Amino acid sequence: MMEDTLRLAKKLISIPSTIGDTSAAEGFMLDLLSGMKGCEAELVPVKGIGNSVVARTVHEPDRPTVLINGHLDTVEVCNGWTRDPFRPSQEGDRLYGLGSADMKSGVASMIAAAEAIVKSGAKLKGDLIITAVADEETGSAKGTRHLIERGLKADMAVVSEPTDLRIEIAHKGILWAEITTKGRGSHASRPHLGVNAIDKMNAIINALHEIKLEGYNPLFDVPQPVLSVTTITGGTKINVIPDQCKIEFDRRLL
Repeated sequence: MMEDTLRLAKKLISIPSTIGDTSAAEGFMLDLLSGMKGCEAELVPVKGIGNSVVARTVHEPDRPTVLINGHLDTVEVCNGWTRDPFRPSQEGDRLYGLGSADMKSGVASMIAAAEAIVKSGAKLKGDLIITAVADEETGSAKGTRHLIERGLKADMAVVSEPTDLRIEIAHKGILWAEITTKGRGSHASRPHLGVNAIDKMNAIINALHEIKLEGYNPLFDVPQPVLSVTTITGGTKINVIPDQCKIEFDRRLL
């Protein structure tokens, strides 16, 4: 079973599915789950992003429902890769490739587990639901949350995110926000005639870093809330005092 899981993880890694472009991975998952005996699979469209894959094996209705959940989308390819991010490679007990940890190995594991249950012929006393969603990296509003809003229900759920094999029972909330400062443009040779929006933003960033987030809960992998400034844009030319600057920040709540 381990080898089958590893092969499936490598296959998933080899299919690019960065944010907003998961169609190839969706098609692969739909075919895979549809071909599983006793399993009914469908694509659930999500406006502007693609489809989530939902599969179900019904054994005895009105009994407890177990949901196993994962996401197909990954972050974009960032700078610094020393190997092809879509060509999975293995060195010892390490698997390399974009999404190998977050979370194509997790998806492969849950599919392998479901397939093992089906092949065993075990008669479950309930309903097994498998979801491979198209949106998690940008907040899940169009992924798992969308499925819940459509009526997806379960009594128990397992989400196969990477946790170093620890069982985690808590997940942080998230707030994404942006701040814009406005100044007045002028030629950089006469900065006293303008108002520098980047200088204004610098003061705000420093103030954000001074905020003391005192919450603490050991249930979380990172037990304290955090705030991180993650993007900044401002100015138009090197010789022009910027009249606008914008930052975005990521705030994780307990």
